[in-house]
Amino acid sequence: GDPVVLALMRRVLRPVCAPILIHIQRWISDGELEDPWGEFFIRNDAAWEDHNWEEKYKLRLEMLPSFVSEELANKILQIGKSINFMRKCCREVRFESRSPHLTRRITSIEYGQWEDLEEIV
Repeated sequence: GDPVVLALMRRVLRPVCAPILIHIQRWISDGELEDPWGEFFIRNDAAWEDHNWEEKYKLRLEMLPSFVSEELANKILQIGKSINFMRKCCREVRFESRSPHLTRRITSIEYGQWEDLEEIV
């Protein structure tokens, strides 16, 4: 395609995709969801106890962006659940969250570089 149009689309779509990438980064690095507006494709059902990870965190397929496959979404879900479990149940384990390297890699992803996101996950 036209490189000028491609550059314009990337410039427009990067800020549009930024919130979902921030949600993914926080979930896979900290195992915590901060989603007050229900924008993320993983939901935290507060009705379930903290120790019930199977029911507490679920995919919301209707919120899945087109660039995240269901398979990738399931991987993201499982990573976050695992980290959440380690943080809440394995308190003796020292866990470093919010890796600067991970944050830099995810926030540097441009629109259309979804293979990079899959590689990170």
